Amino acid sequence: MASSISIRVGCDLVSVDDVQRAVDRYGSRYLARVFGVNPSTGDAPPARTLAGRFAAKEAVAKALSVGDKPFPWSEVAITSDRDGRPRLELSGRMAEYAREAGVIDWDLSVTHEKNLAMAMLAMILERPGSSSAALAGAGSAIDPAMQVVDATNRGEGMDELVRRVRDTVAGVIGDTVEVARLGSRDDLFAAGMTSHQTVQVMLGLEDEFDLEFPDDQLTRSTFTSLDSMARAVASLS
Repeated sequence: MASSISIRVGCDLVSVDDVQRAVDRYGSRYLARVFGVNPSTGDAPPARTLAGRFAAKEAVAKALSVGDKPFPWSEVAITSDRDGRPRLELSGRMAEYAREAGVIDWDLSVTHEKNLAMAMLAMILERPGSSSAALAGAGSAIDPAMQVVDATNRGEGMDELVRRVRDTVAGVIGDTVEVARLGSRDDLFAAGMTSHQTVQVMLGLEDEFDLEFPDDQLTRSTFTSLDSMARAVASLS
């Protein structure tokens, strides 16, 4: 059966100021967790460069239709060649997602305008048979944290956990999202939380609760609501 060729496109826009705030607040933890940068071995790239690289990472997730599967940011490496053109390298499960999708080539472009960085990625896919074949498992993963606590029977302990999560999230993104007005199950992304702010929320929760989210919980559903984040924290406590 003849194979089919298709193209997938992903793009993302990131605030340079938002990246600078993350660097100022979380320092080496942010740089290592998201970009694999070890500041002790040399100077970290400027926020303008990091913003472009983060936009590229998110463009990869969109082009691969990651959905609610784990998305470890460090498994998408963005570097530059000697001419300054961006280079993309995938490892771990991100490389596996690309193999499952049938990716055979890609082209990445990153641009900046004032306080914004934008990345555009085109991926060429080759799949056997019909071009309608779907990426296996896209968006079908079940977040293990969601199985920990029944929201209808969570008790006072869980309510206190949600309160602490709310205070932490408000302290991180309260200047752009009215966290205090949201219900515990309201969609934070629909309320205006960006993909980059998700990183800052994750690091803020790790500081507040003295834990580290494993790669398996780096999913959209983990950070969709205050309730889902409280469940994830409960599963790690």
